[in-house]
Amino acid sequence: MLKKHAPWVVTMLVVLALLSPTALAKLEQISPQSMAQQICDAIEAGQVEVLADERTRFVKASLPRDQELIYPPVQEFWDAALKGSS
Repeated sequence: MLKKHAPWVVTMLVVLALLSPTALAKLEQISPQSMAQQICDAIEAGQVEVLADERTRFVKASLPRDQELIYPPVQEFWDAALKGSS
């Protein structure tokens, strides 16, 4: 299971631009193409996460044990759900 961590993707910014054009200028933007490429690269490299922007990498760096503490129960839930659906 690959976890994606990213800022607003450009396609989602259209709504924000309509609601608050000044807020749009303050957000870091990432293109859908960039996000897709980063996801493909992470899958090929066997990574479990994609940290798509500087802010995300900063937040991740402040949570050094999150995979160890959070993801195992999520994986167990996912595995149990898959077993129940077969």
